[in-house]
Amino acid sequence: LMYVRTLSGTTWSDWVRIATFKDIDPMSEKLDNLYPGGANILRNSNTDVGSSTSSGTWSTGGWRTTGTGTIAKIVVTDVPDVNLSFGWRLTRPSSPTGDLTCYQQSIPVVPGNTYMLSCYARSAVGNSKLMLQLGASSTGYFNMEHELTSEWKRITLQATMNSNTVSSLAVFRVKAAYGAAVIEICGEKMETGNVATGWCQSPWDIGNVPSAASRSGYT
Repeated sequence: LMYVRTLSGTTWSDWVRIATFKDIDPMSEKLDNLYPGGANILRNSNTDVGSSTSSGTWSTGGWRTTGTGTIAKIVVTDVPDVNLSFGWRLTRPSSPTGDLTCYQQSIPVVPGNTYMLSCYARSAVGNSKLMLQLGASSTGYFNMEHELTSEWKRITLQATMNSNTVSSLAVFRVKAAYGAAVIEICGEKMETGNVATGWCQSPWDIGNVPSAASRSGYT
């Protein structure tokens, strides 16, 4: 006899009592299809380091910002996760001529592996959208648009890499078609598997670099 519940985004389901093997089997089947990762692949996702117009490569822990508008690093006072302190504010003008993006690139990935990209996001002015992207220009991108409100919301994107994809971009994009917007994000995370787990600092940022054997799977 036991009680179980599941987490979807930031919302927990009701507790369900499991009492017999007949009850347990369907739940086991669902759990067998969940593959959580845990380790955060993204570098410097919770620091006061500002945006950069350089390459924003993963190996140096850089982030790049491009497009019409402004992107600034901010201190988040009402954090949705007690482990977070910093975030980004993406501000779009009323007549944008191009997309506004914040991204990290040249992230090493394993062809055929599944990854989850996630962050907390909200619209500081009215309602707007944020697009998450994973992939590479040479092999194609996975995209997911999310509607935002003034409340913090955990948003995610799942992507299984093309058999030829060995490095990826992780992009947080405000498209020109969205018009004027002020969006705040924090807790950016990329991990292996098909379950978005809680934010954590990347092992590459704290000197706890995974061994070569485990690095390909980031486990």
